[in-house]
Amino acid sequence: MIEIPEAFAQSTIEREGEPGAAWLSELPRIVEELLGRWECVLDGTVVHGGVGVIIPVRQRAEGTAVLKVSFPHPGNVHEPDAFAAWGGPGAVLLHQRDDERFAMLLERVHTSTLAGVEDGDEVVTVAGRISRRLAIPAPPGLPRLKEQAKVWEEQLRKDAEELTHALSRYVVDAAVATVRELGRVQPDTLIHGDLHARNILRADREPWLAVDPKGYAGDPAYDGGTLLKSRVLTLLEADDLRTAVHRTLDIFTEAAEVDRERVQRWAQFHAVQAAFWAAVTDSASLAADHSWTGSPNSLTMRRSCSQNARRSWSRWAGSGAETGAAVDHRELCGLTKSWWPQVTAWIPPAGGRRSRRPWAGSLPGSPGRRYETAVRCAECARRAASARSSRS
Repeated sequence: MIEIPEAFAQSTIEREGEPGAAWLSELPRIVEELLGRWECVLDGTVVHGGVGVIIPVRQRAEGTAVLKVSFPHPGNVHEPDAFAAWGGPGAVLLHQRDDERFAMLLERVHTSTLAGVEDGDEVVTVAGRISRRLAIPAPPGLPRLKEQAKVWEEQLRKDAEELTHALSRYVVDAAVATVRELGRVQPDTLIHGDLHARNILRADREPWLAVDPKGYAGDPAYDGGTLLKSRVLTLLEADDLRTAVHRTLDIFTEAAEVDRERVQRWAQFHAVQAAFWAAVTDSASLAADHSWTGSPNSLTMRRSCSQNARRSWSRWAGSGAETGAAVDHRELCGLTKSWWPQVTAWIPPAGGRRSRRPWAGSLPGSPGRRYETAVRCAECARRAASARSSRS
């Protein structure tokens, strides 16, 4: 029987309540059953992520692997679908899957992540190249990000009206414009969905491989936004914040071969979302308004940001920079007002530069203007994937 890490058990119960405790009680039996079915034996210490355990194993016929078993969570439903579609390039290999138990047998990689690399330029370059390799035509059945656009817009407007926050109308309108102009028409391209340095690990088959994908179909620049928001604490340490942010944008977009303005706009959208997330502090009725379905303890964690942190995220969103939605909530709550430099707004202006890459479609923009949607078509994605395959 495996030994469940205490910290993982505690966080699961705090987040999920009784369902989490019930799942934990069944977890050792589930693991034993999977080990037997997939002909594996334990081969190391159990580690864990946010919602699952990762168990080093050795297959009797195939060598080393890891068994990942996650708490049944909507965010993990399409993880094996993404791995199956990629088939190895840029991401770990999927050997076996049991969707009912949210379990996978995966290629084993090292425990060191891209986050441990001190050279920030290298971190962003590697992440960009991984993002480019993962951007392939999406298989049917994956959630399409464009289907979330209406909900995103409605929630932004509702939060702006109902929550106490420091965001200007201009800042919120910029995020809404991103949803309208970029969110509603997106290509059927498979993207990671939660791209950041801790989800890219050292490996033997390739230098770096991605793990923990969400398995969305959408704009590859969306992944750039998630990567940039995860860099918030590092960028805040820079002597010149604006220069550091723009350098990060330049490096990522060149490596990922995506449009720079789109990445910047997605990052600002995430910033506004995070600022509103941090503003959720009051009654359970407010949580009900947000259709909260998690446990009371999970709601408490969502409310745990301090007033200083709320002001910080609001200022960051107003500067158009990335936020820390992927940053641990304890780091978020530890931020103080003094950490946040005074910066001028650098949200991409209306009618900003158009992409020089092959894109398709158009949507209404700000009054009197039209914008190129700059979403790569599926055919372009297929041609790019074919070209990369031929080069390798």
